[in-house]
Amino acid sequence: MASFDVESLFTNVPLQETTELIANNLDNTYLDKYGLDTITFKKLLEITAHHSVFTFNDCLYAQTDGVAMGSPLGPSYANAFLCHHEKSWLDNCPPEFKPLHYRRYIDDTFLLFKHPSHINLFLDYLNAKHPSIKFTCELQMDNQLPFLDTMITNNNGIFQTSIYRKPTFTGLGLHFLSYIPYIYKINSVKTLITRAYNLCSTWNAFHNELLFLKNFFITNGYPLQLCDKITKTFLCKKFTNQQIVSTVKRDHRYVKLPYMGDLSFEIRKRLKTLLQINYPQIKFTFVFSNNNTIAKFLKHPLNHSSDLCSNVVYLFTCPSCQARYVGSTSRWLCHRISEHKGKSFRTGLPLSKPSFSAIREHSQLHSHPFSTTDFSILSSHSSRLDLITSESLLIQKMQPELNNLTTATPLFTH
Repeated sequence: MASFDVESLFTNVPLQETTELIANNLDNTYLDKYGLDTITFKKLLEITAHHSVFTFNDCLYAQTDGVAMGSPLGPSYANAFLCHHEKSWLDNCPPEFKPLHYRRYIDDTFLLFKHPSHINLFLDYLNAKHPSIKFTCELQMDNQLPFLDTMITNNNGIFQTSIYRKPTFTGLGLHFLSYIPYIYKINSVKTLITRAYNLCSTWNAFHNELLFLKNFFITNGYPLQLCDKITKTFLCKKFTNQQIVSTVKRDHRYVKLPYMGDLSFEIRKRLKTLLQINYPQIKFTFVFSNNNTIAKFLKHPLNHSSDLCSNVVYLFTCPSCQARYVGSTSRWLCHRISEHKGKSFRTGLPLSKPSFSAIREHSQLHSHPFSTTDFSILSSHSSRLDLITSESLLIQKMQPELNNLTTATPLFTH
């Protein structure tokens, strides 16, 4: 057994080549249903996939090739590219080391070979096929191979699967005392039991996984009786023959409600009754959301000191010559002021190798001392991009003497 993985598949997918593959292989009758032709569809793909913009080190960049990470088109592009090429790669592969079994999910591939020596030969063969794609390989150890959260075991030619967890697994999960609807806690147990049942191919592996899950949930505050009850209910449903009743499929709608403890369940009960009476053809599922985040309770009061503000654009005015400097910081302003002074924020002692500061250089060159009161806040922002954009606009507008007039981010203004 061997597992092949494509290194950084999404960012290495050649966009123009893949766009041509998708557009040329798509059935025209499918496009006709939406009033599109191949040329128009190709232009739409280029607009959505070929123009990805991102920031790095406070500068804007356009990605020249590869699908952007997080793009909804990423999996589709990667799959279309590999589906097209792997067929010809396998068809043209020399039979001396061609795999007996080849199954891929996105960028992870499970393979079976006649002999271990064939693995590296096939790996070298694939890596020579396309300049953008490079495969890495993981071999079986002690007749076992982890693949897609499962551990595959070759037991004398019989393949068995069980749950696999990475060595970095911490054992932390949704705690039972979390302030969320009770059904979420119940479903977290049901989900992992269902996952174990579907992925474990033997009763022994399923039993061992249930023992692990019981300890996992107890560690996260769940009562033992609750875990046993959910497990028993799950198994009873699996092994009880239920007569299927044919009914007309109802439309399914979701309703979002704020979570306010027991009051939310009372509101849900009344709404459910009213909706079932008036809309029997629709199945309503209520989803609770909790907007009381920790950040809301830990916000600084409005009268807090200005030097404790963060994500601000600030102005320094020299008390001796009125020279000005505009800067920005995502940390506390007092932390940034300490850097301008060349001192440690924590100890107040001079740093051995302070970073460059135009303010400190001006102060030392002209013997103009400054203090914290010489700094004032011009604006505050919630995102890094807004922060550096505001700083750049203010530098361009105010033309401060101590700035080099190079903006924090490129500006395209008229």
